Amino acid sequence: MKQLLHCAVVAILFVGCATATRLSIPPEEAHYHFVVRHKQPMLQAVNNVELALAEAYADLPKVLKLKQAETGTFLLKPLVTYRAGGSAGAVQNAQYTLKIVVQNGTVTLDFVLWPEVSEGTWAPESEIPKIRSTFKDVAVKVANELGGSVQP
Repeated sequence: MKQLLHCAVVAILFVGCATATRLSIPPEEAHYHFVVRHKQPMLQAVNNVELALAEAYADLPKVLKLKQAETGTFLLKPLVTYRAGGSAGAVQNAQYTLKIVVQNGTVTLDFVLWPEVSEGTWAPESEIPKIRSTFKDVAVKVANELGGSVQP
């Protein structure tokens, strides 16, 4: 019984450490880069990227900070939601920056994750795969709208 209690405490501590918020994260957990290959003319690609963004972000007018059709550049500052402390933890929101550059044949998407909005702490390591998946979903939407493919 004593050994079972000891194992339970160790398991709780391990889960707590894996889901705890952090004061810093490695750069590879904060920066994500995707390339979408396509065959559309530049102007058509810019318009289709904007359509994909409207599908990905219900609040696009709020999060879109810059759109330069002539250079094919978009800058967004949306929020990503995750749970600190696992599935039963508190819902947290972290801002990220998304810079998209549309060129002939390619679209680059660069995501930079920032700390949680109210507390300034970083997402737990256990939430990083979910956040990365959220970012990849945006890249896939762009690729689908362009009839192209995502390259990591």
